[in-house]
Amino acid sequence: VHAANFYGSDGLMATFGIDGIEVWNPKNGQPVQRHPVPAANGWSNGANWTRDGRRIVLAESSWGGPVSFCHVQVWNVNSGEVMTVDGQCGPTNQPPIIAADGQHFLLAWGGGSFGDNTDIPGEVGLYDLGTGAQIARIRTGGGVPVDFSPDGRTFLIGGPTFTVYDAVTGKAL
Repeated sequence: VHAANFYGSDGLMATFGIDGIEVWNPKNGQPVQRHPVPAANGWSNGANWTRDGRRIVLAESSWGGPVSFCHVQVWNVNSGEVMTVDGQCGPTNQPPIIAADGQHFLLAWGGGSFGDNTDIPGEVGLYDLGTGAQIARIRTGGGVPVDFSPDGRTFLIGGPTFTVYDAVTGKAL
C-alpha cells in the first residue's frame, strides 16, 4: 500500500498500491470493493475521492529507462465504471487535487530528475472530471498546484511565486 485516505460521510477508506485501489470498511476491516490497475510496472501516486464520494481519481506513473508513462483513471465506486483520462502527463509523485464542486481536477508532474536522471519540466494539467478531457497544460517553472478555491472556479499554483488560474480555461488571472 502506497497511500490511503478516508471518505468522510460513509467512513470508508481507500488504499492505493501497485495492484490497484481497494475500498474498505474500517469499522469491521472488511473490503467493500476493488479496482485493479491495468498498467504494468505502475506506481500508484495516490488518489482522492470526489467530495460526493461517488468517484476516485487515481494517478499512477513510472519513470526511468527508455519508457516513462502517466496513467490517470476516474473510477465510479458505485457502478464500477472506469474512465481513462485523456491528455498528456508525465512522471508524477503527487495525488490528483479535486475541486470541491466535482467539476475539475489538477495533476502535477515533472519538475526534476526522474529515474535515469532525465530532467522533466514541471507542468500541471487541468482536467474536466466529467469527460476526462485535458483543458489546459501549464508550465510551472517548479511550482506545484496548491488547491482550488472553495467554489471551484479558480486554482492556485505556487512555487517561488503564486499565480491564480481560471478553472474553466486554465488561463492565469
